[in-house]
Amino acid sequence: MIWEKIRENKFLKNGFISLIGTFLIRAVNLISIPVFSRMMGTSEYGEANIFLTYVEIFMILLGLDFHGAVSKGQLDFKEDKDKFMSVGIFFTGIYTALVIILFNIFHGLIERCLLMSNLQLNILLVYSYATFVVTYMSSEYIFQLQYKKNIALSLSVALCNFGCSVLFIQTICSQNRFWGRILGAAIPTIVIASTVFIYLIVRGRKLFDRTYIIYFLKYGIPLIPHNLSHMILSNADKIMIKNMISSSASGVYSLVSYVGYMVMVLIEALDKVWIPWLFRKIKEEDIEAIRKASKNYIFLFTVVIIAVEIISPEIVKIIAPVDYWEGADFIIWIVFGAFLLFLYRIYVNIEFYERKTYLISIGTLLAAIINIVLNALFLKKYGYEFAAISTVISYFALMVFHMLIVNFVIKRKMIDNKFVLLIAGVVFLISCVLQMLHEQFVIRLLLFFVFSCGFCIYVLNWKQNHKSLG
Repeated sequence: MIWEKIRENKFLKNGFISLIGTFLIRAVNLISIPVFSRMMGTSEYGEANIFLTYVEIFMILLGLDFHGAVSKGQLDFKEDKDKFMSVGIFFTGIYTALVIILFNIFHGLIERCLLMSNLQLNILLVYSYATFVVTYMSSEYIFQLQYKKNIALSLSVALCNFGCSVLFIQTICSQNRFWGRILGAAIPTIVIASTVFIYLIVRGRKLFDRTYIIYFLKYGIPLIPHNLSHMILSNADKIMIKNMISSSASGVYSLVSYVGYMVMVLIEALDKVWIPWLFRKIKEEDIEAIRKASKNYIFLFTVVIIAVEIISPEIVKIIAPVDYWEGADFIIWIVFGAFLLFLYRIYVNIEFYERKTYLISIGTLLAAIINIVLNALFLKKYGYEFAAISTVISYFALMVFHMLIVNFVIKRKMIDNKFVLLIAGVVFLISCVLQMLHEQFVIRLLLFFVFSCGFCIYVLNWKQNHKSLG
């Protein structure tokens, strides 16, 4: 019966395919965590993760967030969408080439700022742009509902990165495993991106169009502050830990952060189903359905989060060797931070519907500033574990900021704020208790059993009382 509903409902069908694809792609990344943490020391692992963090940041800067304009652009230039795509990719290619030239001219200053060699810097820039090219192509596939092609592209990149990294670490880079990890990730991405780049240029057969370029700049540039601030918010901890404490500490923190990443994978997958439904209900002004569904959505996710928190210290010990186990002492706060990020997205999705992207950017930037200031003041004093606390505080500020924006600026009262704050408070108190019990495995195992049973009972109840959300 459930499968029939999925096949009949376009939103559910597309969302389901996308959800499966997201899990397949992210599963490769998750599998890589225990593999690389065992193949690399904490210091090498930390340095590699900092490098990959810079890749994500420079992907935004070099791609100018043009991929954010792909969906609407393909709608507005429906008859010339291939030309539109080729102009966008060629423009960013020329721009990136100029940036690389400038970085090499002033490489001394930039090397000191980023603490990397000129060779690392050039690999970083080319790899970052290649990542953007793949994302750019992926944006077209998603808009055209070509989920199979998108899964094939993204999964190919993920599998090749993983396979080449393992191969290089075990063979030609066995004496310097940092380079094995970086080259193994960069080379296949650059090869695949080069193929995509040539394909888009040949297909569109147009390199320059002032109208298209202005369109891309108009829609892409405003998204840069939001995405860049979000990247800083997500990764400033690791960079500051490396610079203020050590690469080894950054390695431990990076690995533990991946447990929060697992939660984000679940949020990302669920959003593929939740957002289309939410947007449809907002358009229909069905506020009651949104309030009711959001409560169920939040409650179900809360039960899952508590279950993850209960067993999170064991997750660290399963996926990583003993050198990383000290991260189990603060893993609960990493997971709680991811939960606050989930609550923030409940509100920010409404802002995306209303196209208030500048407000989203302001909120993310403020949260990033709070995170950086707290780390600068207290990281050395309390140790790198404090970075988890600063993240929780900044994510809570982010959630409250967007709660206020939705209710008092956009004036969309479709989420029960008291319920959200109550749930956040309850999970915080439970997190405090679990933190005190993080060395008591048996007690936490019993708690996990109780919450798992509660989850199953609630799902069965929900299926009986809610036949359809419309």
